[in-house]
Amino acid sequence: MNYNKAWLMAVVLLFLGIQAKGQYANDIINFSQERKWGTARFQAMGNAQTALGGDISAASANPAGLGFFSSSDLSLTFNYLNNANKASFLGNSQTTNKGRFAIDQAGIVLHMPTYKQHGRTDQGWLNFNVGLNYSRSYDFTNEQVYQGMNGENSIVNSYVDFMDYNSGDLVDDLYGAYLADERGDGQGYYPVVRDKGDKLQNHTLTEKGFRSSTDLAFGANYSNKFYIGGSLSMVSIQYEKNSSFAELDGRTKSRQEILNNNSGSELADPNSDNYFVDKYYDLYDELQQKVDASGYNFSLGMIYKPASDWNIGVNFTSPTWLTVMDDSYEIRDVYYYDNAQDNDASLYSENNYEYPFEYDARTPLRVGIGVAKFFSGGLISADIDYIDYSSAKFRTLHNDFSFEDDNNQEIKSTYKNAINARIGGEILLTPVFSARAGFNYMGNPYKYSDQTNIQGSLGLGARISNNLYADLSLLHGAYSYKENPYVIDEGYWGSSSPIADISRQQTSAVLTLGVKF
Repeated sequence: MNYNKAWLMAVVLLFLGIQAKGQYANDIINFSQERKWGTARFQAMGNAQTALGGDISAASANPAGLGFFSSSDLSLTFNYLNNANKASFLGNSQTTNKGRFAIDQAGIVLHMPTYKQHGRTDQGWLNFNVGLNYSRSYDFTNEQVYQGMNGENSIVNSYVDFMDYNSGDLVDDLYGAYLADERGDGQGYYPVVRDKGDKLQNHTLTEKGFRSSTDLAFGANYSNKFYIGGSLSMVSIQYEKNSSFAELDGRTKSRQEILNNNSGSELADPNSDNYFVDKYYDLYDELQQKVDASGYNFSLGMIYKPASDWNIGVNFTSPTWLTVMDDSYEIRDVYYYDNAQDNDASLYSENNYEYPFEYDARTPLRVGIGVAKFFSGGLISADIDYIDYSSAKFRTLHNDFSFEDDNNQEIKSTYKNAINARIGGEILLTPVFSARAGFNYMGNPYKYSDQTNIQGSLGLGARISNNLYADLSLLHGAYSYKENPYVIDEGYWGSSSPIADISRQQTSAVLTLGVKF
């Protein structure tokens, strides 16, 4: 891979955990993705519901679907989710599991039939239903670990790439930690560590949090033929990340290796207080991030029945306007030992950085269309959504226009439009039980990175009585991607940035209990 310098510096800054071009752009896209989780019924059907109604999930998927309710409804949905990650890195594979239990949905729909003149009950505006619903639309629960021996390069190579094009406290701290030294010709820096020597590299990531919305929605029914609806949603995002990278059992350069880079270096002078050769080191770089965001969006939708056995649905969801508080904290520790057997460090360097930052974000709008076909004993429904991730916007609250432009340009150059596709079906087994299945595909928002994100689902529904019902679904998703724990200028250093292959298996068990009244 060949990287131009501008892109390389953006990624290096991101891995250093500072307020860099690309850091907030990545978060905005991360917060833009959603699966529109709702009740177990529609989750079992792959969430293919743009052309369907009669379920509280319509409050966020297509509010026109609320017009199908012929009675009031109250429902509550429980979800157990488990993520299993397999990571391959430098010839080693590791698997991690992380689960959580949560209430994914709680809502009520109030059925309000309209007054009919002359006893007509099938013409004109038949109802105006109102719904209030809370649901989670994305879950950030995740844990991954990978490690391996790297004899080709060091994370210090990425530090030096940064130092060569920047100045300030961070550069001074990296220099003062004996990680890098000035070249003899004054043209930049070189690693004091043996970047080509074997060292154990370890990366650990823990994420938690979710995106949720509280929707106030309405849906109306005109002559059982045309349904319209709208909703106003208050969106909340809670996200926490702890990402740590360790480089262990490494060696610093010998005296001769230092002299080869800088013949006048104090590090190679035995008479200098800064004499520093042939040390062993352990390096730890940790980033802690906490994000709290809140905002709003609105949706407008319609469903049309060209025939009694066909539905066509269209939904528009506005951008979500968010105010984001990002509190990031980085810790970089280096322990130096005189020999490999020492337990006590002969030198220790610690640098801490805190980056509280507040900004506004606008996620992309969404346009969805769907079609549903009904049979005597069931139905099939299919949806597609269009999202242009490159249209997301970042805005600072302190008129830092250059920083703002950098992030918006990063969004445009890194992300693209994507299509999400869903299909699902339902079969009535008996007057009491029904079976469901579905498939959900999320499009790749990245221009230059391949990833897949698919989910399959099965479910069973039961009408316990005229008023009570229960729905159960099981979902399994597969998500694969590649990531770099750090990125270096490969042409300059003559080696490739290390790459981890991540395969995530996500399984959910979902239960909805409801009552009609």
